Amino acid sequence: MADDEVLIWTPTPLMFEAPRGASEPNGLMLAPQTLKDLPHVLGVDPQSSREQIEVGTVPVIKEEVAEVVAAIKAAPPAPFDLSRLSRVFSAKFQFIETVLRGAELTKREMRLDSLIVNSDAPEELRPLLHTTIQPFNTDADKTVDVPVLVNGEQAYRQNREKMTKRTTQAEIHGYWSDLTQKYIINLPGFGKLIRHTDKAKFETGKADFEVVLTSWVKGFREAVQGDHEKRVTRVVDLIVQRMAKETASKQLKRDAIEKLVRYGLDNLRVIEPSVKVVYKNITVESTRDKEFLDVLRKAVPGKEVINWFHIFDAAPLIQLPRA
Repeated sequence: MADDEVLIWTPTPLMFEAPRGASEPNGLMLAPQTLKDLPHVLGVDPQSSREQIEVGTVPVIKEEVAEVVAAIKAAPPAPFDLSRLSRVFSAKFQFIETVLRGAELTKREMRLDSLIVNSDAPEELRPLLHTTIQPFNTDADKTVDVPVLVNGEQAYRQNREKMTKRTTQAEIHGYWSDLTQKYIINLPGFGKLIRHTDKAKFETGKADFEVVLTSWVKGFREAVQGDHEKRVTRVVDLIVQRMAKETASKQLKRDAIEKLVRYGLDNLRVIEPSVKVVYKNITVESTRDKEFLDVLRKAVPGKEVINWFHIFDAAPLIQLPRA
């Protein structure tokens, strides 16, 4: 600031940017005449003519702003600490690992003593036998009323009420299979990939699926609880039948077998339904791995392999404080 003139500018950080040219102004000069002309230039003076307006002559288009916001949400920029530069590798894809937990209810196994389950087998072979029972295997066709997913998203009626239908465990797995096939790319021998631009949509679909999965597991548990006594009787009958070939001294009475079966059913570990997802970055070494590149070219469209990674200068990531 000197007398009636004010110069405002931002020094170019040459460590990170190239020097600006004449067509890239980086400051402004304020003088008495500037302040006098400012209302006309901005168009805020009712007496301003269209010819006088210099700032804001291009309207902001709502659709273009929405596209920019969507692009930022799909691949948000990382906050940087501009203290030093480092070489950064960035790829369009990430490795992804998913684990579906608590959804295999019909395949759950109850472990019993080998003598009880395999009493009709030669004694020397009993330790070699698998001594488990799947008490819910006959319930694979049971249906539970759960929300409906269409193209990976929850479906609603016109009144915004959630649509529901009777669904089997196989159909629940079908929902998950459809979601992963839509967004996840299989690379035989290397794992699975997901596009950075698909992560937000995949996470939204995963959240909707977890709602359906949780609802189905809760409903299935309630449904099979009603058949609990029939299930106990069926398992006990099987064991009694197989134990009939054992010597009288080693045979267990029916009430003792039933006690063991009830104990086994009551102690089946309860796994809360969830979907665990782990993302892992591709390493720069993969860009030089011919085998990896050959598999990648077969798995994704050719145009996506062009410029699928970048190496550039950037600053280290800020470790933001936790709220």
